[in-house]
Order: sequence, then structure tokens, then C-alpha cells
Amino acid sequence: LSLAATPSFKALVDLDIDLGDFLEFRGELSVDASGAASGNDIEIFVGAGTYLVDGEVSADAIGVLLDNGSFSYLRGDSPGYSMRAEGSFSLVGLDGLSVSGDMTVLVNTTGEAMNPDSSEDGEIPAGTFSVTVTDATFSVGTIFSIGGTLIISRSPNGDLSVLVAGGSVEINDTAGEEMFSFYGTAAFTISSTSGFRMDSFR
Repeated sequence: LSLAATPSFKALVDLDIDLGDFLEFRGELSVDASGAASGNDIEIFVGAGTYLVDGEVSADAIGVLLDNGSFSYLRGDSPGYSMRAEGSFSLVGLDGLSVSGDMTVLVNTTGEAMNPDSSEDGEIPAGTFSVTVTDATFSVGTIFSIGGTLIISRSPNGDLSVLVAGGSVEINDTAGEEMFSFYGTAAFTISSTSGFRMDSFR
């Protein structure tokens, strides 16, 4: 058996972790000797409450979910880490709303810009916690729909503030035919106390 002077290895680990006040992560990762990790088919929950309890979605959970996602993680030279995750967007704890979109989560808790997967997407600036959804749509049946790019921020209590950039609102009649539509920037709140609430549209 011949080993390189600095042997390398990869380990496959199945993780179910709560990253402090930021997010919950579940999935299978490949981890190498440097501490870098990557994986596919992962889930990331951002919001209030614990997402899963004994394998079932908790009745107390409300927020947004990235699933069927790809994930990359890199430990920093200074304390902290960076991560990039991309996947499908869905809502948790808000029955009656249909949603779709492509969700990206970027985190960098270090003091330097980092690129956890050496991707063409570039470096993630120091101190980043970013949740965005492109090509997003919210709809209630065929009557009401909102589309645009979502920029999501999380308060310490788990409430989510959602800014819809380049937003469109479409109102249809009971047959699903468009009655009118308008465009602008919308702001929403997702919280355990008020559910999904529109704060402004202009």
C-alpha cells in the first residue's frame, strides 16, 4: 500500500443540524480532509420554529424551504464558514398558497470574501446572509398571483421580511380570466402570528 505524502480522503455523512439563529440543514454531504463539503438533494429551512420533529413537519414551523438542492461549504482561515445552496423554493406552514421558484442561500460568517465551490458565481462577501428566489410566483387558486424576484431577510424571532423586486400582481375572475394586472415593488411579512401579510405595494 502506497500513500501520498499528504494523503487525502472524503467521508460521506448524513447531517440534520440547526445552524444557530440562521437556518436548519438536512442532507448527505461529502466531506474532505480540508473541511470542505458538498452535497445534493439537501433541504434548508429558514423561518420560525423547528422544521421537522420525529421526521414530521412541525405544526409550529413557518417559513421558506429550499429542497432538491445542491450545497457547498468551506471553512474559513478565520473563525466561521461560507456556504452556497441552490434548489427549489416552497413554503412551510402556509396552507392555501401555491408557490414556485429557484431559491439561493448564501452565507459567509468569516471576515473575508470566500467562494465555497470555486464557482463562476464568484465570491461571497464577508458577513453575508442572503436568501433570494428568482422566477418566484405566489398564487391563491386561479384568482390571485404575484410574481417577481424575492429578497428574504430573517429577524431574530424568526419572522421573514420579503421584498418582491420587479413584482407583478394579477387578479383573475372566477373562470381564471385576467381582469387586471399591475407592476411595482411589494413587501410582505411571513410570521407565526400573522401568517402571510402584504405590507405595501408601490
